[in-house]
Amino acid sequence: MGQTLIALTAEALPNGHYAWAEFGRDVAVHPIRWTLRASLSRRALYVLRDGRIVRTMRVGIGAQSSPTPLGRFAVAEKLTGPFGPALGTRILVLTARQPRLPAGWDTSITYYVAIHSGSGRGSAVSAGCLHATKADMRYLMRTVPLGTAVQIFS
Repeated sequence: MGQTLIALTAEALPNGHYAWAEFGRDVAVHPIRWTLRASLSRRALYVLRDGRIVRTMRVGIGAQSSPTPLGRFAVAEKLTGPFGPALGTRILVLTARQPRLPAGWDTSITYYVAIHSGSGRGSAVSAGCLHATKADMRYLMRTVPLGTAVQIFS
């Protein structure tokens, strides 16, 4: 059998950095048919399946002082539970890190960018996360698997 190398993003790497993983014969790789694309200028999140847009969501984005980082990321975690009014009950944690924290935040902690419910859809109000409706978050949690590619562009 030949050697298979696959490019990966990982939460252990800084934004925009990739790693390579070597897979042997005992590991299966399954393509993910879903992709998320976020346009910051349009303040929209596009859900694609097999390259076709199946849903468009209006989202809030990072404020000027703590902008949503640009790049290619992935869905790293899917969390449920009451997280308070600012985050809602469902969170898709991305491999993106917030490099420009709001004033007063603890700089010794790594803050990951996420998609979660919150106020300000259509506005630049968050600490870098994308804010969606509760209904959109229920849809995303049901639909997109871990590892889904996420592209955030201007």
